[in-house]
Amino acid sequence: MTTNTFVDRKAALSQWGASLRWLLKSEEWNGYEMGIEESIYNEFKSVVELANVKNPWFTEKMIHHSLSVWSDQITPENIDNWLNSYSIPNHSSSKSVLLILAGNLPMVGWHDFICCYLLGFKVKIKLSKSDDVIIPFMIKILSLFSIDLMKETEIVNGKAKDYDMVIATGSNNTNRYFEYYFGKTHTYLEKIERQLQ
Repeated sequence: MTTNTFVDRKAALSQWGASLRWLLKSEEWNGYEMGIEESIYNEFKSVVELANVKNPWFTEKMIHHSLSVWSDQITPENIDNWLNSYSIPNHSSSKSVLLILAGNLPMVGWHDFICCYLLGFKVKIKLSKSDDVIIPFMIKILSLFSIDLMKETEIVNGKAKDYDMVIATGSNNTNRYFEYYFGKTHTYLEKIERQLQ
């Protein structure tokens, strides 16, 4: 169980947003005012390139847009406005959540992750093969500000075990599989809507 509080997790998420804003706007590492080391800054550039190589649909522009939207939203004011209408306990939970993430857009599962993180759940993440570098790197940045995060987060390779709840994102076909496979677990299935605009 995490030892940090809800207040600590909110502060860490806010710092993550600030660091991400610096990463996106800086042409070069400009010191520790970014909240990160130079090696992390350089790794960020490599992660964006690797994500594009692994999934050609993830152009650098698309990745930067997704990250920019998140960095703009994750501010102390926005976090408070979002969470003030909920009654969230200050302590952590001993329960674990398995997240099964889609890979149709960069960072498409990040909202699910930060919800579980803020609530203090242990998180097991089954990444899409189409988006398996960006989210782990974002978790790495967040862990710079949240001491227990890496102990409470697991990237699952293979079959997931020992979880209390499941949040899965997929198409109608994959959701039928999820319903069958996870039917006896507390499960929330998010369907990806396909639309022509």
